Amino acid sequence: MYKIRFLKDKELLAALAMLSAVGVMLIVNAVLIIPGFISVVRSRTPPAMAEPIDTETVNEAIRLLGR
Repeated sequence: MYKIRFLKDKELLAALAMLSAVGVMLIVNAVLIIPGFISVVRSRTPPAMAEPIDTETVNEAIRLLGR
């Protein structure tokens, strides 16, 4: 009986050790990844086409494509 009980305790300890290791890895990844993600989102630049295109440029492009 004692050996079976010890084996279950050993398996429980191994499972708890694995769960705690996974938890520590998740916390470390969150600490490393989340600030990087926030800096990428904050440094997002506006697209190059943010300025409106005037009608003269559009008409010229249509003429060039129509040739």
